[in-house]
Amino acid sequence: MASSGTTAWLPSIFEVILDSYERIGMDPTALENKHIISARRASNFILADWSGNRGVNLWKTGDPITLALQPGQQTYRLDPDIIDLLDCYRRIYTASTNTVYIGNVIRPIVMGDG
Repeated sequence: MASSGTTAWLPSIFEVILDSYERIGMDPTALENKHIISARRASNFILADWSGNRGVNLWKTGDPITLALQPGQQTYRLDPDIIDLLDCYRRIYTASTNTVYIGNVIRPIVMGDG
């Protein structure tokens, strides 16, 4: 489906409330103050629920990714499907002793597209 490219559409809260009541079959001329106040309160509850204050949706996390780091390379390009990095660790494997060292958590620096 093609996109219209329009991004400036921003209806007022009153337009959203009127449309909501019309969708349930209520005549907009029958609206009273209590209806508007109730609709505004309900929309605040919905927006608070959608705001993401529930933490990470663990059911949406992907499989761990292993990335071989190269000496001197400071940046790495990740798959565009990756939205966020939750935990990053630097693991050092020493072949001579067959040991693995997992260091402290690394905080990734997210850069803009470029």
